[in-house]
Amino acid sequence: MEDRQHTIVSMRLEDAESVGHVLADAFQGEPNFTYMLSDDEKRRNVLPWFLTVAVKAGHIYGEVYTTPDLQGAAGWLSPGKELGLTEMLRTGLIKMPFMFGWSAFMRSMRLNSQLEKIQQNMVGDRRWYLMVLGVAPSAQGKGLGGALMQPVLERADAAGIPCYLETFSERNVSFYQKHGFTVRASGTIAGDGPPYWIMMR
Repeated sequence: MEDRQHTIVSMRLEDAESVGHVLADAFQGEPNFTYMLSDDEKRRNVLPWFLTVAVKAGHIYGEVYTTPDLQGAAGWLSPGKELGLTEMLRTGLIKMPFMFGWSAFMRSMRLNSQLEKIQQNMVGDRRWYLMVLGVAPSAQGKGLGGALMQPVLERADAAGIPCYLETFSERNVSFYQKHGFTVRASGTIAGDGPPYWIMMR
């Protein structure tokens, strides 16, 4: 699929690790990750693993789109799909407590638990869930993030299925609004966590 100057392709599973490293570069300063992994060195070491696992999960239980040169990715969970214990075992997320360390893992569980309750109350599992959207720092500001979302946004619109996401950066709110998302809820993660915005399309 082409979107003006961008060629968008489905991610191959063998490219997951390379994509995970690109996303880690993009997300080093994101508030949710600085909250969960407050130590800079730990974050630099762990994020590539975590985001590689995340896009592998998207590949297995949804869809992941990237570019031929792997400059970014949009990872989605398909309607009806969740990352429960079985799915975590299959993707390797079960290693998260050991990779993050206990205190960072507990912060991540606090954040995810709060957001999952909101998601279930709002849309249940009949939604496309944008788990991750990121672009290499050198490729940002060129329309690539929007292009990466388009394959699923178009299909969701055609089928009348909502799309759901969370963002932890206020500057991202206007970006998603340009692509048809609206803020449905906002707040702060309990326990000195970051602010969040829940958006749907």
